[in-house]
Amino acid sequence: MKHKLRSLLIIGNLLSASIAWATGATVSGQITDALTGEPLIGANVQLENTTIGAATDLDGRYFLRQIKPGTYTLIVSYIAYEPSRVADVVLTQDIQKVVDVALQQQVLTGKNVVVEARVKTNTDATLLLQQKNSLNAEDGISASQISRSGDSNAAEALKRVTGVSITDGKYITIRGLGDRYANAVLNGNPIASPEPDRKAVPLDMFPSALLESITALKTFTPDLPGIFAGGLVNIRTKAYPDNRVLNTSFTSKYRSIYSPGIRYLTATGGKFDFFGYDDGSRQLPTDIPRDQMLNLWSPPTGMSYDAWRQQLAGYGKSFQRGFTMDRAKPGSPIGFGWNYGNKYNPTDDLEYGFFSNLNFGNDYDFRVEERNNFALSGQKLVTTHHALNSKSAYKTNLGIGVSTGIKWNQNQKLKLFHFYTHNSENSITYTEAQTPNVEHGIFIKENYAEKSIWNTTLSGEHEFNRGRDNHLDWKLNLSISRLSEPDVKSHNYEYDTNSGDYTLVTSSAKAGLRDFTSGRDRNAHMDLDYKGKFKLGRFDDYQFKTGVFMDDKFRSFEKRSFYHTYYGDLTAADLLINGDDFGQTFNEGNFLDDSGKGLILVENIDGAGRNAYRAQERNMAEYLMFELPLHMPLPDMVNVVRIITGVRREHYQLDLQPYNPVTMQPYTSALLGNDPIKTNVNEVVYLPSFNVLVDMEHELKLRASYSITAARAELREIAPFEYQEFYGGHVAVGFPGLKTTRIHNGDLRLEWYSGAGERIAVSGFTKRFDQPIEVALIQTADLTYKTYQNAKTATTSGIEIEIKQNLTRLPESWGQLGYNLNTTWAKSQVESPQMVELFNGVRVQNSATNRNRPLQGQSEWILNVGLDYKTTSGLKTSLAFNTFSKRLNWLGTGDLPDEYEYPFHSLNLSAGKDFNRFNVTFKSKNILNSKVRFGQIEPITGELKLTRSYSPGPNFSLGIKYKF
Repeated sequence: MKHKLRSLLIIGNLLSASIAWATGATVSGQITDALTGEPLIGANVQLENTTIGAATDLDGRYFLRQIKPGTYTLIVSYIAYEPSRVADVVLTQDIQKVVDVALQQQVLTGKNVVVEARVKTNTDATLLLQQKNSLNAEDGISASQISRSGDSNAAEALKRVTGVSITDGKYITIRGLGDRYANAVLNGNPIASPEPDRKAVPLDMFPSALLESITALKTFTPDLPGIFAGGLVNIRTKAYPDNRVLNTSFTSKYRSIYSPGIRYLTATGGKFDFFGYDDGSRQLPTDIPRDQMLNLWSPPTGMSYDAWRQQLAGYGKSFQRGFTMDRAKPGSPIGFGWNYGNKYNPTDDLEYGFFSNLNFGNDYDFRVEERNNFALSGQKLVTTHHALNSKSAYKTNLGIGVSTGIKWNQNQKLKLFHFYTHNSENSITYTEAQTPNVEHGIFIKENYAEKSIWNTTLSGEHEFNRGRDNHLDWKLNLSISRLSEPDVKSHNYEYDTNSGDYTLVTSSAKAGLRDFTSGRDRNAHMDLDYKGKFKLGRFDDYQFKTGVFMDDKFRSFEKRSFYHTYYGDLTAADLLINGDDFGQTFNEGNFLDDSGKGLILVENIDGAGRNAYRAQERNMAEYLMFELPLHMPLPDMVNVVRIITGVRREHYQLDLQPYNPVTMQPYTSALLGNDPIKTNVNEVVYLPSFNVLVDMEHELKLRASYSITAARAELREIAPFEYQEFYGGHVAVGFPGLKTTRIHNGDLRLEWYSGAGERIAVSGFTKRFDQPIEVALIQTADLTYKTYQNAKTATTSGIEIEIKQNLTRLPESWGQLGYNLNTTWAKSQVESPQMVELFNGVRVQNSATNRNRPLQGQSEWILNVGLDYKTTSGLKTSLAFNTFSKRLNWLGTGDLPDEYEYPFHSLNLSAGKDFNRFNVTFKSKNILNSKVRFGQIEPITGELKLTRSYSPGPNFSLGIKYKF
């Protein structure tokens, strides 16, 4: 570590020295349209008879640096404008000269020609301009920076954004607030979620190669969804380009975990496993009835028990895949991509274009993870459960994006976006463990899962009156997600110290579990927005915006669980495993036959009546907001003061019903009178906001904001019954008395746009939660239940700092060097209730160890640092570092301390260079070989006891792109 710090100090000193030595004159200025005063983007600025030149940025500004003293002529040119020559520009040593130029439009005879520059929306400068002009406080990351950071998906990229962190490798947390308080949209539209226990969208499903930018909005205005406490993340996909684009790419990756001797396991796969699609061979066999539970003690009408047992054995033999596994060598991960797009202008008043891209990648992953469970004995944490998990996995990610659009009369636009993403994971977890019931055992789980999201949007943008005073925008969106987990198998074995062999573990006579889970989420959405100007007194620059929002979501998820039990006289030999051939017990020859003994397949009827649910959500909203410039005497340094204020009304409805996925019968509970269980929510909320924007000289902007937003309970959290979560295995108890949380948000931010692609921003925020929804725990003799309750109040506050700068004083021969840094400091406090109320009215003690605690998932601080360097030969190199302080992962119960996730220091390197039509890139991730660590602190000694730890290992990739 000391050597790393010493190296960083040396680099820092060299950079400081190079800045001090750099000398030379600077010419800067702004190029504008002489008639309208609007900045011209991409104008060419050149010092005559030199190689010194630049193109203007999105503000029309240019910068020429490191110029030797002398007298020069400045040449400015832009398509459809008359060139301009500025002679006798005298430069002395270290002078900073400003030369602004206004270009005259060319007078063209014949047909009218309309020339419109389209902004490159994937660059850092574009994103900063968008953030500068936004009515909301925004942070974000462009496609250029995502590429430089070496991030492969949206979740990895979002870690670079100020105030944003990622939990479980895929879920967003903004300013310490998780998915209950944050929202993600795609091109401004809702995204259906494939997750059965939450509405959050797993952002690792979005390949970075298909993304234009990702922004996080931190302040609320009424035209945004009301679930807005942490913020709103908007993922933008690529639109059609200015010019023809056609390229293809190929990537190969090496991972350090592929060492000889690892226990990489595979099972028999399907024909399309390489691409991540099941060929149907994992699905529930057609012989197994879809409308009848396989209950051992409930044979079909007219069938004897003996015949029913034989039938159950036949069902068990009908599966195409068994439980056995093979050792294998992991392959080499690859990826390939394809991009094709173009724009056409058949007439002066007509433009249309398209863009399509495809990206596929796979990965062979092997992870050794250590897990420990502890109990408190005499103020010391004592291990009660120790496990070593070896997880072998094959993963795929496919992304397809298609966009097209048409524009006519220069102010009417139609756009169509389609996005499809598909993830799969085929894994086997081989666990060597010691538990209170098994002294030494082998626990095996084989899991195959597919998740997909299909999102299509048709939108229109219309401007009226030619003065562009009135805008009508609309969107129609359909988003569908699917989850498929066919045939998740688990089987456990115990080591017999006397014989030296393993025997099959039959807990409660159950062994060889097979689960089938599927789900679908459909979201239909409509937006209609109208914006116009109005006159008040003698001023006509006031604006208003109004609109309606309709969201209709339907989701259904279901699960069927089966297990094997042994019928007949069972002997120890029947459970014995030959060598390490685990899974052979469930071969076809071991099922019940004429001998009267053997395995049969039975369905797990415990909780089956609520193993599925369907939910219908509707949210209808209207809003009205105003943008009001203040016409009053202002200080000299203040240019404009604007007030943006308004209110949003949301009418939210939820209908949820659990049911049996086989009989389709609604779930009933004796505790509630044996009536079908239904959950209904019908509420109206009003959400106001008040924002002040102050534009000042020297590209300074001050923002102040106050708003009230909401957070709602999710799905089965409000259902009055006990259920087991689809993931994680927690047993939860819903509570229908949950109330919607109201959040009071206050923000203050100062921004300085110091140059092209440069910004310094300092923000402060505070939030107060009325009746926040928090986890409470109920501990019993054999189980800890999770439920949800409204706490009285919670608070969080913090400071964010962002710096993006180019080191312009370096000698020109050294190339270009820039850096970005952002950090967030935040504190939160929530007090969970002392007593927990259940859905039947019973009140019990909250078993959580600490009822006064920080918010789950919030780090006190987050740090991102990036360095970008480009040589004069065109070699681009970037370093990206990310870390965070410990954050609460799970609540302790009784006297056990809470579990925290500890810092992961991520350092990535990427380098790339163009060789004619080829581009070659090299990327390295997790250079520091950091470990993922979770743990508890022993109360007396303060020693960290790890509950979970593993090393993802460094990995390296080499990519080649060819441009046609």
